[in-house]
Amino acid sequence: MTEKRRLAGTTLLLIVILACVATAQDGPKTTGQHMVFVNATVTGAKNDFARGLKPEHFQIWEENVEQKIEYFSANDSPWSFGIVLAVSGLLPGRADQTSSNIRDAVAVFRETGNPGNKYFVDELPFGSDGIFHAITLGLQTLSRETNPRKALIVIVDGFDTTQGDPGHPLIEYAKKVNIPVYLTFIRNSASGQNLALADVAKGDQYWLANGRVFEELTSTTGGQMFTSDALYELNALLKKVAAELRSQYVIGYVSSRDAKRDTWRKLKVKVNPPKDMPDLKVQSKGRYFAAK
Repeated sequence: MTEKRRLAGTTLLLIVILACVATAQDGPKTTGQHMVFVNATVTGAKNDFARGLKPEHFQIWEENVEQKIEYFSANDSPWSFGIVLAVSGLLPGRADQTSSNIRDAVAVFRETGNPGNKYFVDELPFGSDGIFHAITLGLQTLSRETNPRKALIVIVDGFDTTQGDPGHPLIEYAKKVNIPVYLTFIRNSASGQNLALADVAKGDQYWLANGRVFEELTSTTGGQMFTSDALYELNALLKKVAAELRSQYVIGYVSSRDAKRDTWRKLKVKVNPPKDMPDLKVQSKGRYFAAK
């Protein structure tokens, strides 16, 4: 009996040790220091996504000082996504073609992604305001996710008319949580005009009074901003975005300048191609905000 207990205790100890090793290899290190996560999209000569790269194929610099990569997530690992639908004509269910197409596009986005992805969807009620608040809540929810692979997807056709300057606190908060925002502005909706991306960013028209907020939001967080027609383009656009995100790598490091906070820092990522994958190109955000 004593020998059996001893063997059982040894087996339990071995299981605990193996579990700890697996956790250390698969997840980000929790040392109490600020881990910086950078998403990187790598493409080949024909703009196809490069798969199967390893940590040794990447280098990363912060303010021209090379950093040690301490976390690496290969492409096609599960993501955590928030989806905010803030389209004025979005009716409950499949009441009209626009509402059906928007929901179908969201379904395609989910189907194109990794089956292990997590999602939450926030639909603003028909004709409601509070878009900036909804985006803030979405970022707050994602910030509680431990998975470094996370992003907020926003589909919107107008801009918040809340009094004051609600866009400023949103930008200030977004730059601190460092979660990429991918925002699509739906054309041909409330305004009745076919707007290009440049027109949306300018914010010249009265219904685009806060257009620059969305442009700054996406560029600050390392995401992207698009325009799309809800009936003919949105489905293909979200499918493309889902495929790109599924192919991204995530690199993590603890900054060698970690003691100096509350500043913007320049980033540079380089990919060193393996012999069988020449001519690789890498895209990543060029800076991040080191919050206190």
